[in-house]
Amino acid sequence: IDTKQLGLFSDDEVERIIYDIYNGTINLRNLPVPVYLKTARKLSDGVSEGFGKNVDNMLMNTPDYKMFQALNENVYVFSGAKTYQQTREISSLLTDNGAISSFGDFKKKAVNVFNTYNENYLKAEYNSAIAQSRSASQWLEIEADKDVLPFLKYRTAGDGRVRPEHAQLDGITKKVGDKFWD
Repeated sequence: IDTKQLGLFSDDEVERIIYDIYNGTINLRNLPVPVYLKTARKLSDGVSEGFGKNVDNMLMNTPDYKMFQALNENVYVFSGAKTYQQTREISSLLTDNGAISSFGDFKKKAVNVFNTYNENYLKAEYNSAIAQSRSASQWLEIEADKDVLPFLKYRTAGDGRVRPEHAQLDGITKKVGDKFWD
């Protein structure tokens, strides 16, 4: 079992989760709470890293505070949906051609799915949380400075990978509050 890179689950935890799905203790109506919470906390760490500010240093009801809270709320909702989907996919392995799988066969397949969700996907989701939170923080800075710097200019990377519809927009300059930026 290889879930050590992100350090979220021990081999024993993975084994217990898979066993509990096999015996029906974990199912679509009784999701594995530790998976949900560990996923949400990891992604919330990504939000904090990308946002570049700590909630303890923000005043309540400021744009920063509201955005940070909204990003974290989204992380928890996403983590719930992801945990549901992961449990659903692993549960689908309980039978093979209409017959109940042995625990050994189920476990081999289930570990692969578990690792896909909690290593491969989670790495990408974590990096996305960082990038999106960084962008959200930067947008708040743009909004805060719009009286001094009222215009934004759209620029592409200018390389061969720029799509034609984006190339047409290159160089467009509009006010910060323009609907174009929506």
